[in-house]
Amino acid sequence: DKATADETTLPHGNVAFVPLYGQSSGNHRGRITATRLGAVLLYCHTAGGMAGRHFDVVIHVKHVCVKVLEMGIGRHHVLDHVDMTWTSNHVAKHPIGLRNFYEAYAHRFSGQIMNSGPQVDDQCRTSVCAVIPHHFNMECVPRLNRSANRVVGLIGWENLLEKELRGRGFSQLAGLEIEAEPIPGARVRSTLWTRGKKRSEELLRDESRQLQCAFFDRLRVAVAWNKQLPASRMYEPGQRYTNPIVLAIPTIAYAHQASYNEYNEFGGGHFLCANLSCLQSTVAAIRGGALDATFDRMRPAVVASVSWNATRDRYVRLFADLARCGSNASMDRCANLVRRNIDGTLRPHASTWEERHSQG
Repeated sequence: DKATADETTLPHGNVAFVPLYGQSSGNHRGRITATRLGAVLLYCHTAGGMAGRHFDVVIHVKHVCVKVLEMGIGRHHVLDHVDMTWTSNHVAKHPIGLRNFYEAYAHRFSGQIMNSGPQVDDQCRTSVCAVIPHHFNMECVPRLNRSANRVVGLIGWENLLEKELRGRGFSQLAGLEIEAEPIPGARVRSTLWTRGKKRSEELLRDESRQLQCAFFDRLRVAVAWNKQLPASRMYEPGQRYTNPIVLAIPTIAYAHQASYNEYNEFGGGHFLCANLSCLQSTVAAIRGGALDATFDRMRPAVVASVSWNATRDRYVRLFADLARCGSNASMDRCANLVRRNIDGTLRPHASTWEERHSQG
């Protein structure tokens, strides 16, 4: 899924993506997206060199870059939530949480990028809000025939499901071995030093990719399970669900995570579970082939939804909506607020953010 030259030419003015740092979501939603759109990439700590520049749109990736906001170099500022926490996390160098954003900065933003329709309903407080899921950006190759595989893969780096299953004495689900996804940084970091010499970051990334792809190649079934996480994190991105599906792995997701539910219609609800009993029976159904036809119908729709073409179209719509409707001064300056679903259609909005949160 590579972009052609005309696909990387942004048709709507000057845009800057501003991640706080260059790892993880800052790389995926910042550097990679900016490069493919033909936009400018600014890291928050080095943005001072852009004084005097002006951008039509400045997208703050996961964090509010106060420096860029105060520099006045953007007409429209947009917050891409990613998995931004409600409160600040100074240990992880996340100085501004969502609560602080709403209290001190939201009035200076024209738009927000979110992970699901329910998150838009609950947290949108700007003129323009759009659902833009993580696009697929793994370097692994899909394997269409997995009938001989004997592993259930638990997806995610903070996998509390593994602890719960092991604590209950589970080593298998429906006769398949349980294996947690390796954490590339942690698992490979031990190999960073060899014979007293630091290995190159490029080599480290290559080994991380090989480790990750080898894991996915072993899977018969994947499980994206966030039940044990706090309710405040039920709006996180859905790539733990969509990535394995693109790789042709039937994937079971936790039913109460909003971003996973965005794809429920494609699978008819068969791949969503809320408890371990459902999880076990669904793994058994997948292993027995009962859901093969359903998954074969579901997968192309998910692949299309997280493709680069669909992602680019969502950003183009966002920029057009901002041009027509966005205002840095106040959401009241826009007569018709714009809320976009994952498929680009307009989402109804019956109340304002202030009305929904007036009690708490």
